[in-house]
Amino acid sequence: MEELKIHGAMILPEGDYNVKVEVFGSLVVTGAFSVISLKCSGAAKINGDLTIEETAVVHGGLNVKGDTIIEHDFQLYGGAKIDGDLKVEGKLLINGGLKIEGDVESGELIANGGLAVNSDLYVRQDCTIRGGIRVEGDLTVDGSLLVELHGKNNDNKVSGSVKVKGKIEIRRKNETSKKFIVGGDMKSDGEVYIENTHVNGDLVGQKITVGPNCLIGGDVYYGEDIEIDPSSQIKGEIKKI
Repeated sequence: MEELKIHGAMILPEGDYNVKVEVFGSLVVTGAFSVISLKCSGAAKINGDLTIEETAVVHGGLNVKGDTIIEHDFQLYGGAKIDGDLKVEGKLLINGGLKIEGDVESGELIANGGLAVNSDLYVRQDCTIRGGIRVEGDLTVDGSLLVELHGKNNDNKVSGSVKVKGKIEIRRKNETSKKFIVGGDMKSDGEVYIENTHVNGDLVGQKITVGPNCLIGGDVYYGEDIEIDPSSQIKGEIKKI
């Protein structure tokens, strides 16, 4: 299979390139760009939509002015900014920084770095967050949600609601760890365990444990059992469903 390796600076016209692309230098594409796979250790700027039939691995910088579709996995160790939507059919692994102006949809999501989404985030499998995350819309997870809170810097925030089919587990590393803030409701079809979490709306789950340093602004609805740490506050009512 043909490969295109870029070591210096290259400008390409838009088009469907049936090749594997490796960028060690600088690449600028004047419009939409379709390739088999992309490995970027340098800098790539796509002035249109980006479509990748297989995997994308970015150690350098990627800037896409349109939508991005990746048919397999996306591994990010550097920085990427996408002005449109991002759809990843496989796993989305973030060890660097990713900013998306539109919606994001992925298979499994592992965010060890920074993730900023200016719209909705939809994860079709499990979602693990160990870095920093900001979602201006809703966070929807078809699997389980695990959040490990570290550090004292910016809080993790979902401006909309959090909706999870599996278990929600939010744990702090220590008492000084940052918070997880939810602007709307937090709902799980299963078990909920939270620490250092502020939910402005309702909290819903089957078996609920509200751990240390939590604030629930609305009501709490539980199906089986509920435990509340003395350091946490529920402003609304506690109701069995």
